[in-house]
Amino acid sequence: MKVLLVGGTGFVGHHIVHKLLERGHEVSVLARNRPATTPAAVAFHAADAQKLSDEDLDGLLAGHDGVVHAAAAAFFSPQDVDTAAFYRASNVEPVVRLLAAARRTGCDRAVLLGSYYVTLNRENPDSRLHEGSPYIQSRIEQAAWARRAAGDGMSLAVLELPYVLGATPGRPSALDPYVQQMAQGKGIVVYPGGTAVAAVSEVADATVAALDKRVDGDFPIATANISWADLLRRLAVASGHAPQRVWRLGPMETAAYFRLRNLRRRNEGVRSGFNIVKVGRLHASDMFVDTEIAGQKLGIKHADLDRAIRDTALAVSN
Repeated sequence: MKVLLVGGTGFVGHHIVHKLLERGHEVSVLARNRPATTPAAVAFHAADAQKLSDEDLDGLLAGHDGVVHAAAAAFFSPQDVDTAAFYRASNVEPVVRLLAAARRTGCDRAVLLGSYYVTLNRENPDSRLHEGSPYIQSRIEQAAWARRAAGDGMSLAVLELPYVLGATPGRPSALDPYVQQMAQGKGIVVYPGGTAVAAVSEVADATVAALDKRVDGDFPIATANISWADLLRRLAVASGHAPQRVWRLGPMETAAYFRLRNLRRRNEGVRSGFNIVKVGRLHASDMFVDTEIAGQKLGIKHADLDRAIRDTALAVSN
């Protein structure tokens, strides 16, 4: 199988590349720059996917069996732009164009790395998380529009990712700031709720399995559901740096904390892609998903959570 990855040099994409090569597949990567960590066996194409013409995309995808979109989506937008348009241009349109080109050139399988905010919105419809959150709305549209672009002849697995644990050379994880604060002897804030987490190796396994089996559908990927308190405690132990102070917030304090963070971001010239009130409430609750769906549908096993936590901590500490 020959696969093109968009975002194959990112935090998750790096592991997908290595997993595909390990399984004997041919790999092409489209990214702006080639890091030194990219395997020599990879056919690398240096370009910005959003700036390529349809003809360029057709040429890149010719001869490939599958495609993976693993590029990261933005949580923040500039303040001086139409926010909804920004997220559509960043998260929706490039995926639609990529899959339309894949369809034209005969690819029969695709994987899109999505977001567990879509899972949470789908499983808790009364919360209406997407309202006032252009980031979440764009992720919902991303999956729906991608499926239309892929058509009936192409399988499309949308892997809905939570916080991802692990280590990638030169690429920080979303949890790195917590470990950095501990290493610097600073205090940390602990939300009252919990979250799903996924080991980056499990995400890579799920991606390759979805391609191999031509699986179609939406799949939350989660190694475990864990409270914020337990997750941060285990990161502290693994890093060897206990935080100087721990602020354990209640629901109302969490909401206030998120509003404060939003004000700071606004002062930095960027705007959050989330409804701050709703995302504050969300982090004060349990952002848990079904951890068994991917295993049942894709035939993968859970990764070692302790190892993923250790890798996350040591990547920052070293």
